[in-house]
Amino acid sequence: FTNQGDTISNCGYKSLSKSHYTCYNLSGVCDNYYYIIYTTNTYALSASITGGKYVSTDLTDTNNILYEMLYKSDVNTTNSTIKDNIDLWYQNTLLTNYDAYIDDTIYCNNRKIREENGVKQFGVWNPNGGTTDSNYYLQFNEYNVTNDLSCPNVLDQFSVSNTSAQLTYKVGLMAISELNLLNQNNARVSAGDYWLATPDYFNNDYAYGRNVLSTGNLYGYYVGRISCARPSVSLVPGTKYTGGTGSMNDPYIVE
Repeated sequence: FTNQGDTISNCGYKSLSKSHYTCYNLSGVCDNYYYIIYTTNTYALSASITGGKYVSTDLTDTNNILYEMLYKSDVNTTNSTIKDNIDLWYQNTLLTNYDAYIDDTIYCNNRKIREENGVKQFGVWNPNGGTTDSNYYLQFNEYNVTNDLSCPNVLDQFSVSNTSAQLTYKVGLMAISELNLLNQNNARVSAGDYWLATPDYFNNDYAYGRNVLSTGNLYGYYVGRISCARPSVSLVPGTKYTGGTGSMNDPYIVE
């Protein structure tokens, strides 16, 4: 199926060799049409599109449905299970006696599109290439990044003071770039696997997030997987510590 102006041409989805649009009818003319993401011999997975929008690799184009996914202002409206639990932990553990020592920093859920050899990894979301039975990963963030702690999208900059990505308390999860700065020291080791704030990729059925194994090694898992949440806080500037290595058995001691 190729976008041909005001009409959408129609063909059988099982024989697709490119990423395409369809109305799911024989006329090829419709107000609500679909972008085919993935196909098998028995079904097609598609994204519904209205209002004359389309798929593009231009993330500044407001008619691009990827722009809506990444930058539309209403994306941060529902708390995750992880957020509810770490909020409860902060409320019961730190709020009364320690809140004044904790900084309102940014916890970055960075949805930056991953690049490999200078090419952004849009997968099948690139309308100019890619089949619908492979290469369907929309990938985020380089695996080993340590030199970029920026968080360019305001919708990804979670903090108490940011109304576009607002937190209830000054607590969140570490990002992959922050974890990589720890290298492989004991501060990464935990009693169980735990989530980072950084997304990994979307494929045809699932979303994957960055996860840290109990050994401290980095991994990626389907977000429905049961794993731990390890809350992170940032101390206000000027805070001093007197000892400790940050490990489970030898925590930092703050003055």
